[in-house]
Formats: sequence, structure tokens, C-alpha cells
Amino acid sequence: MSLEPIPTHISRAVRHIHDTPRKFVLNFAGAGSQALMWLHAQAGSSRSIVEAVDRYAQASLIEAVGHEPSSYTSVDVAVALAKHAHKRVGVLEPTSLQTGLRFGVGLTATIATDRSKRGDHRVAVASYDSLGITQLELVLTKGARDRWQEETLVSQLLLYVISLASGVCAPTEDLLEGLLPSEQVSIQFQPHVSW
Repeated sequence: MSLEPIPTHISRAVRHIHDTPRKFVLNFAGAGSQALMWLHAQAGSSRSIVEAVDRYAQASLIEAVGHEPSSYTSVDVAVALAKHAHKRVGVLEPTSLQTGLRFGVGLTATIATDRSKRGDHRVAVASYDSLGITQLELVLTKGARDRWQEETLVSQLLLYVISLASGVCAPTEDLLEGLLPSEQVSIQFQPHVSW
């Protein structure tokens, strides 16, 4: 973990997240721990974060998703983790059920490690609330960053999705900085059928 000061744009985004009335649960696997540290490093995290679970072991991820996925790092898995997290907010913060001020976030990623990986380095993030599902996906350029740099980028993308789900009105596009020209973030919103 870095002991360097939190960059201004990240600190600002976290402050905006904590200033909204929305509460969330986070399920993450493979990366994203830096975002949790940023969220807790700034006063006010108890107003936002209800629970955060690192689903690093396969059994833990399968427990949250409800089945063994064919691919552990996919939008489908991120959405399933977000749905599970959304239910957990309702269990842990029952008043959020009446107000609608709750959401779940799921992240799954595979990033650089201490051995060579055959597949892509990638991240999928999703948020789930009463309006619909926001999905973000990115394939990282393999070999362009070390593990810490990939973890930092993945954590910024996670904060970006949390900002959107929190209803932060301030611009947060600076959380997308650090992308290479060859990298394209895919972001989609799918409203629930009732909308």
C-alpha cells in the first residue's frame, strides 16, 4: 500500500460520495482494494459504506453469485455481485428499503501478478439500484503497467461507478485519467423494465 497522500481528484470524488445520502455494499474480487482504502481514509465513510467484502477465494465469489461462472472476470459476474450487494444493504440497513437510497456495487478484475497470465488483464464493475444497472468494462493493455499501477486504475474506475450510483453531480471524468490511447472504457446503463 502506498503511504503517499491521496491525489486531489480522488479525495474530491470520495468527499462527494460521502456527502450524498446514499448507502452501499461493495463486493469485489481480484482488485479494487485501493478504492476501499481511499473511501475509508476520508472522514464520513460510515455515512456511505455499509459493508465491503473481498471475494478473493473462488468459494466466496461463488457464494455471492450463486453459481460457478464460466468466466470469473465478466460483466455478468460484476452484475451478480452488485445484485447480491444491493440485497445486503436492505438486510443491514432496512430503512434504506423505504427511502430507495441504497445500491450495490460489484467488481471483478484480473490484473498483473507475479507470474505471466495467458488471458487479458481486465476489469468489470457494476452498480445495481432501484433504477437499473450501470456496467463498466475495460481491457487493460497487458504489460503497460505494473500491478500497483493496474490496481490504482481499477480502483479509480470503481470510484467512478460508485460516484455515478451515488448521484454525485460534480464532474468525475478525471477518475478515468490514466487510460492509454488504445484503451476504451465501455459504460452502459440498463434501466429496469418497469422504467
